[in-house]
Amino acid sequence: MTNGLLLVVERDIRLFFQYKFMIIMRSIWFVSQIALFGLIASGMISVASHTLIQGSVHVEAYQSHTFMFQVNATSGFNSMLVNVSSTQGVGDVQVYFPNGSLAKQEHFEPTANNFSYQLSFDSPSPGVWSVKFASASAPADFSMGAVSLLDYFRYYVAGLSIMTLYSAALFIGFDIYEEADHGVFEYLLSLPVSRRQLALGRSIGGGLRAFIYVGPLIALSLYVIGSINPLSLLVALFALFLFAFGASGMSIALAVLIKSSDRFDIVMGVLDALIVRLSTAMYPLAVMQVTNPLYAGVASLNPITFVSDLFRWGTTIISLDNPLLPVLGVVVFFGFFTFVGVTIYDKLIEGGGWR
Repeated sequence: MTNGLLLVVERDIRLFFQYKFMIIMRSIWFVSQIALFGLIASGMISVASHTLIQGSVHVEAYQSHTFMFQVNATSGFNSMLVNVSSTQGVGDVQVYFPNGSLAKQEHFEPTANNFSYQLSFDSPSPGVWSVKFASASAPADFSMGAVSLLDYFRYYVAGLSIMTLYSAALFIGFDIYEEADHGVFEYLLSLPVSRRQLALGRSIGGGLRAFIYVGPLIALSLYVIGSINPLSLLVALFALFLFAFGASGMSIALAVLIKSSDRFDIVMGVLDALIVRLSTAMYPLAVMQVTNPLYAGVASLNPITFVSDLFRWGTTIISLDNPLLPVLGVVVFFGFFTFVGVTIYDKLIEGGGWR
């Protein structure tokens, strides 16, 4: 029983790596996406990933008020933006580092229309920051907000790894059509393996070969990203394993149900548009929430969002309040589509070519 299952898994892995041209081209695509789109987009996009503090205050003449907020070492962002404004356009603002030294200061001048400023800080030091407002000879109303800015280049590189893993896991569906056209099903059905074992072996083989293929690309991603949390990354890689198996099961189920390579190709394109694009693989959830709350709601339930966020959590790009929730989401996705893929393959597989 075990030997037959391993035979199916080994065969699918060997079959995948016979597509040398496809593997090379996908690797070139992966690197070019990092070198071209990633670098260019990172220079165009500044994304507020987390609000550190927001507030307003009325300050009497010759008085001052200080706002304080915490910057955590594990918050995973590369820069910070502090927005300050004065309704009357009078007074001063001073920003202090956690060690108490002055970081930046500005003076509001109504004659020059300087009612607001944006103060940016690269690689902000962890600790308690403070922002002090001081009024002049007249009362003034001040407001401020501090947000962490996401490093979109690192964010995109992490998401690119997930998209590549998803694409590689789905490729087993195309293998099934080629086998049907060349009469390979008769050989598979003649093996000393039950149909259920055959289906399970194909699902495992599809997920395992996708992870083996993407492994070096993930290693490249980790080098480019440049930081990890070892324990969190292990949890993320485990989730990636399960996700790859689940995606293979989904591909197998759709291939056997559709029985048309042209229709399958169209369905995969539609799924790519819906599943990949409506996820956090490319777009931060904070941006989706501002752009379209409905998109954000759908994306928050997407399995690609789960694994993307877990991988970024493992590489300290973002922080997660409760990592258990996306892990459970991946486990449900894996269990459901592995079961569905095995069941459908077991019930509907047949010898002969498909028309």
